[in-house]
Amino acid sequence: MKNFGIHSLMYHDVYDPARTDRRPDRYSVSVDVFRQHMKAVGDRKGSAPALLRDSSFHAVPGQYAITFDDGTSGSLQAAEILESQGWRGHFFVVTDFIGRPGYMDVEGIRVLHRNGHVIGSHSASHPATMAALEPSELLSQWERSVDHLSDILQERVKVAAIPGGSYSREVARMAARAGVEILFTSEPSSRPRPIEGCLVVGRYTIRSNITAAEAAALASGGFAPRAKQFLGWNSRKAAKTVAGSHYNTIRKRLLRR
Repeated sequence: MKNFGIHSLMYHDVYDPARTDRRPDRYSVSVDVFRQHMKAVGDRKGSAPALLRDSSFHAVPGQYAITFDDGTSGSLQAAEILESQGWRGHFFVVTDFIGRPGYMDVEGIRVLHRNGHVIGSHSASHPATMAALEPSELLSQWERSVDHLSDILQERVKVAAIPGGSYSREVARMAARAGVEILFTSEPSSRPRPIEGCLVVGRYTIRSNITAAEAAALASGGFAPRAKQFLGWNSRKAAKTVAGSHYNTIRKRLLRR
């Protein structure tokens, strides 16, 4: 819980209410809300977010980063808002989803890259439970997605984020074997740690009910919001241990209620 390292915010879809290609969920924020978040973060931090591109990155106290999972079409609007403040972010793409309704196409990914944003892998197919895969399957997920994105960008992709918060040491090891040097997790932690040459970086989840003030506090290393996410994460971790393979089914049923 110490104010050390890098405080990374994890967004998913940033949607325009007039857009109909994706239905907002608990991980979605509207364009207007996202703009409010970034203004609050900027007012509180007074500096641009860090960009983690490869193993040359060195964490220092007080840094923060903005990340987006899944590669939705809303990424382009989110990027425009960041760029309006002179900032750049990290966009993690599920390569099997490229070009599907509600997701970026190849040109959208290239636009983000040309504009200075970091493009990374979010696996090939977004497995429901990444950590449950065999090592060969894990390696395939990382290699397929990294190679695909590298071909699109004509530049080696060295950054990735684990889908679904399903982390294990083996997930990180196989990512490293695929050439990933920076691996973001969903664990609410600000202290990066190296695993076989890959720097593993935690993140704080931004859900639809989080206010601009809370987002700014998370980016600034505020104790209360970080503690809340830390406790919630560990309670869910315990539930996953008890429920095992049935956890996702039970969770979906509860969320529908």
